[in-house]
Amino acid sequence: SFTLWAFGKDILVDPGTYDYFSYPKWREYFRSTRAHNTVVVDEMNQSEMLGLFLWGKRAEARCLTWEPTDAGGRVTGEHNGYSCLKDPVIHRRSIELDCEKRVLTIQDEIIAHSEHNIAVYFHLAENCTVNPLGRNHYSIDAGTGKADMILDSSLDVELYEGSTNPICGWVSRGYHQKQASTTIVGRCSCKGNKTFMCRINIDEPAVNRQS
Repeated sequence: SFTLWAFGKDILVDPGTYDYFSYPKWREYFRSTRAHNTVVVDEMNQSEMLGLFLWGKRAEARCLTWEPTDAGGRVTGEHNGYSCLKDPVIHRRSIELDCEKRVLTIQDEIIAHSEHNIAVYFHLAENCTVNPLGRNHYSIDAGTGKADMILDSSLDVELYEGSTNPICGWVSRGYHQKQASTTIVGRCSCKGNKTFMCRINIDEPAVNRQS
């Protein structure tokens, strides 16, 4: 998972915790893989939840490349959290930031043999307004600046905001506090290896454009 901060504001966030004991379904959601900015395979969690605080089998992650530059850089990692599936899956992700062009590129690789259902989640902060610009192309307005998100053409995209069935599109900034926000979800099915790429073009801050 990753987060994004720009224009002095949260853009992509970790949605938070919300609850420990009182609301099991909400506790399960906020702990789940789908409540983070990452890929979900076959609706499974990366790590096994056994109770409100207990974890069973945990995903093992490793960094494959770490290439920082003065103008951003690139990092690649993978995890084995889906190795428990009948057809084991490796999820490998590369994130590259080009500060000069103000572009963030997220490339996800699914390494598998059989067919799997894939979903990639992007959770936006509650201050962000999302508007469609075209197929798989969205404008994100944080008030102090804007960004465009372009999702891979192979993904079928849905937006959730304050949904309770399924639970999706929420941010919790404190215990038993939650606000509706927008979550962008791209889905596809694939057989064997699959690579898909999403790109975020980050505008200059509004104050810079005005000056």
